[in-house]
Amino acid sequence: MLVSFESLPADARVWIYQSQRALSTSEEERLRVMLEKFLLGWNSHGMDIHASFVIKHSRFVVIAADESKTGASGCSIDKVVHLITEAGTMLGLDLMDRKICYQDEGVIKSAELTQIKNLVMVGQIKENTLLFNNFISQKHELASKWIQRAADTWTAKYFSTSQVASML
Repeated sequence: MLVSFESLPADARVWIYQSQRALSTSEEERLRVMLEKFLLGWNSHGMDIHASFVIKHSRFVVIAADESKTGASGCSIDKVVHLITEAGTMLGLDLMDRKICYQDEGVIKSAELTQIKNLVMVGQIKENTLLFNNFISQKHELASKWIQRAADTWTAKYFSTSQVASML
């Protein structure tokens, strides 16, 4: 059952999918239509799941479900993954991208996990660089934990290393 994103409780479960690039306006609209159609009939064991979605920064698809009404089962979550994969194929992009996204002078960029330490060392990612944490699990975390300064994330350990290296 599709509901407004704002009406979902703070503890609604979220899943975040990202594209390797920004979506065009027409791609975003096509994706919205697919998501709306899917969420209108999304259910778990025959019970409607109260759910919604938002597309953030023309790159991130955030799907949220009020599990206090109906919990999302493994099969219903698999259906979302199938939808996201199908939508990516239709749009010619990867919506299951698992790179680390960060904001560099207002532009969202991505890098492989294995590249992050080097990006810190060369100064591409700084302590105040904003990182996107797509592993949050509740709606309220979108405001406080989804986008964080690099120094406040798991990457903090690399800053002391880069500062020592720059003194050598």
